[in-house]
Amino acid sequence: MLKTSRRELFVSSVASAAVLLESSASSQPVMVKEQFKYSLNTSTLMGHKLPITKIIEIASKAGYNAIEPWIREIDEYVKGGGSL
Repeated sequence: MLKTSRRELFVSSVASAAVLLESSASSQPVMVKEQFKYSLNTSTLMGHKLPITKIIEIASKAGYNAIEPWIREIDEYVKGGGSL
């Protein structure tokens, strides 16, 4: 039976990883499609008492793909003359 020390195993693992990283760095980049989208729950900003339109603007600038508004926020927007 072949015995390998932990140190030898570690050194060979690091060397193997370095070779893989070097070879992958020279190949064409692979485009990965995002598997899920990020959504901002508007309760995160509730303490600021902002209108839903401002929250949507903030979420957009921050790079969120969607928001999860509260019914109360939507109702306030509609009562203020907003259209869904």
